[in-house]
Amino acid sequence: MLVDKFLNIPIQVIQFSTSSRVEVDYTSDANILKKAISKMKMIGAGTNMKDAFKVLRDNLVRNSLTKSTNPIVIFITDGTADNDPTAEAKALMSLVPAPKVVALAVGASANQGKLSAIFPGQYVYPISDFGMLDSLLKNLTVAQKTKSCIKMYMFPANKDLQTSKDNLTIDFSVEPEDPMKVIPIGSTISFPSNNYFSAESITLKEAAFQRRPVKASVTLEVKPAARAFGQFPSVISFECHINGSTKVYKGTCQFLIGYLAGDFIYKKNPKHPINILVWGPMGSGKSSLINGIIAMFSHQYKVKKILKISRRHDHVTKDYMCHRIADFADTSEPLGALIADNIKLNFWDPWGLTTSNYQNLKLMHFLEGRVPKDQPMNDSFSHHPVIEDQVTHAVVFMIPLGTALQKPLLDNLSKLIDTTQDFGIRPVVVVNFANQMQNQAEVEKQFKIILDASHLSKDDVIMMDNYEDEPYRIQQKDLQYWSLVGKLFEEATKNIKLRPMKPVTSSQCSGVGPLAPDLAALNICESLCRTTSCANFNKGVTTPCCAYCGNPPVDMRASAMVCGEPSCVDVGKAVNTPRCGQCGKPAVNKSAERVCSSSSCVNRGKTVQGNFCGHCGAPPSSESPSASPIKKNLCPSTTCPNGGQEIPKGFNYCAMCGALPSN
Repeated sequence: MLVDKFLNIPIQVIQFSTSSRVEVDYTSDANILKKAISKMKMIGAGTNMKDAFKVLRDNLVRNSLTKSTNPIVIFITDGTADNDPTAEAKALMSLVPAPKVVALAVGASANQGKLSAIFPGQYVYPISDFGMLDSLLKNLTVAQKTKSCIKMYMFPANKDLQTSKDNLTIDFSVEPEDPMKVIPIGSTISFPSNNYFSAESITLKEAAFQRRPVKASVTLEVKPAARAFGQFPSVISFECHINGSTKVYKGTCQFLIGYLAGDFIYKKNPKHPINILVWGPMGSGKSSLINGIIAMFSHQYKVKKILKISRRHDHVTKDYMCHRIADFADTSEPLGALIADNIKLNFWDPWGLTTSNYQNLKLMHFLEGRVPKDQPMNDSFSHHPVIEDQVTHAVVFMIPLGTALQKPLLDNLSKLIDTTQDFGIRPVVVVNFANQMQNQAEVEKQFKIILDASHLSKDDVIMMDNYEDEPYRIQQKDLQYWSLVGKLFEEATKNIKLRPMKPVTSSQCSGVGPLAPDLAALNICESLCRTTSCANFNKGVTTPCCAYCGNPPVDMRASAMVCGEPSCVDVGKAVNTPRCGQCGKPAVNKSAERVCSSSSCVNRGKTVQGNFCGHCGAPPSSESPSASPIKKNLCPSTTCPNGGQEIPKGFNYCAMCGALPSN
């Protein structure tokens, strides 16, 4: 009913409780407003007016509606504020021009006196119950019903994606609507200044008629102070000054921020995939996060839940899924075609963490790219070799705010963050479900517990909620997703530089660390770290000792790596990766530790596949397998460094241990 009273006027709906949530963004489309309002569900249980007034003011400022209109705030509450919102209310009313406020205090719990003190000189009315709203709205009259009479559509002027840091060049079409029949030649289309863009205007060089729009182009200059993308408006306001008349028609137009996705193109190698791992407990909102990011790049105003989501105590994601943003783009639309061609963001979504899984299969296996795409949920690990195009470049942890009360999960989070940082990646933590808390004080308390446990900076721990029941996109939420993806993209490109996905040459053998190229299978470097527990395992070492573990490197020039596990079906076979693909055991040097050293063993001098001779249990020596003839005068000691080695002629005892030689 209220929507019908304000036809063709942009309306935004904000619901507040423990926190505040924009339910529908600024739009004058009555159908969109009614559908969004019908889908609203109660959030939280508090009355956080302080946050509500802040969100309201920020949205008015971001869209600069105060400079071209006289905003009206209809404020409805059935409770008393959880905190003192006086300062935020004063900041709201300090806007020029100040909004007109109509405050409705519903029920006995709402205090009319306090509302009047918060909004002095404004209109505050007590209502016994929500049932009285109908009669109140029926008696509400609007001094002047409006009709825009102007219809405008915006689309990108360039064939390439633009960035949020550049001036925005857009094409638009404009045409009259009833009762206007024509927009005369020489009429001016102006775009008022807002917090993000400077004012600009153009003059139409031809007349526009109904169903015969005029197309034009304009470049809106981004203000230097607004280069932080968070101030991008929900709508772009315009005014049409009719030539030969004093009439001015005002309107707003949606602009899809996906057209500015040039922010997420890796300029040095635009086709390089960017792998972002989304990790978190079961039901933490991983799939919901990816849904929101997909919507951010979409050409549609509706929110589509592409991935199945649930907060039940059961897994929804049961395979290791790769969600490529390009795969969800509708290439029949101009924006979709650009996204499909240029955006190479891959979001990897494993099954959720519980207290019983991930005992053998570890986070590090996913980071290293050892878990194949589409692998079904299980807790075993077959030591799959590294899949180069699946190596992780950035990580986001999804953490429900209630995790602060679950010490085992919180301790596990700290360990996972340490693992990620050991791998060379600075993760981002997203804390969500804040709107389910009882009050703002509890939200702040639990957020601080999670922040302290993460040992990350405050910039790397973000509180935001995903789309839940909202049928249409909210620019404020899109901007939160944009900021998050921007952080992940920055971290990913840094790590891509450390681990380029391209053929490795001998000049790259100096690369060390977790993100350096895995060189063991490439046979191009002389010295590699072979300490399996080291973060630099199988990476180049150009110093006397590995800088990560301190152990000396292994000379690989004469090596031929094979499986050395006796129980493996591939024992003795060549292995071109750090570990055998069948048993997962580290590969061993074929030319080292391969023959039995016991003088009394029937297998003396013969090849040994495992760590001990299968006949006598003695450790093998470093004798080459080709040296199979039995030697005489050998040191018989298994503890002597010279054990199993020939004692030179003329010596009656082993010079190392003094033992008599065997025959």
